Amino acid sequence: MANPQGFTVGVSFKGDLEMIATINNLRKSMVTKYTRNALKRCATPLKKEIRRRAPDSRNTGSRQYWSKKLKMRRGHEPHIKDVIKDRPSSNWPSGAILRAKGITGISVGPGQGRGSITHLLERGHRGVFWGRNKVGAEDRDRPLNDPLTMRGFKPGGFVGPFPFMRPALMAVAHKFPFIIKQTIWNGIERDLRAGRAVF
Repeated sequence: MANPQGFTVGVSFKGDLEMIATINNLRKSMVTKYTRNALKRCATPLKKEIRRRAPDSRNTGSRQYWSKKLKMRRGHEPHIKDVIKDRPSSNWPSGAILRAKGITGISVGPGQGRGSITHLLERGHRGVFWGRNKVGAEDRDRPLNDPLTMRGFKPGGFVGPFPFMRPALMAVAHKFPFIIKQTIWNGIERDLRAGRAVF
């Protein structure tokens, strides 16, 4: 799983000997095909869980501190849960290099826009708060620690993390071995019935 800032979380597991022996005897192209399908299947429950856990400023209460101008600017932006997508490794910048090494992967996480802040939510960040200050309404949208508006205000300190992607991954990771194994077996059986060469 990854986001645009490069924050990644991975899960690894060991397959059973029968599955490993079968995969080792498959054609390389079929291994890639089945692996991609299996990873795509794994991405489905992960995306669902991330969306379920994604924070919402309307529920956490932080939206009440937004200025009117900030609400107008950000009120129409998509919610974080609406930009959670999966992206196969063939579409990664390093896709060609990975493909040459025989590596197939998938990333699950936010796309552009609102997704660019998810690494701040996962890890926490320095607090910069916006709102009305003592200088006047015209400066209400300046950060409170801006030198031009520091009139009796203190910097926000540190905003604690609100992890939701990592817990989502841990909540569904136990399903991945079964999904991968079942998807590969189903793919092999389907292709054999269709008369396709898989070995």
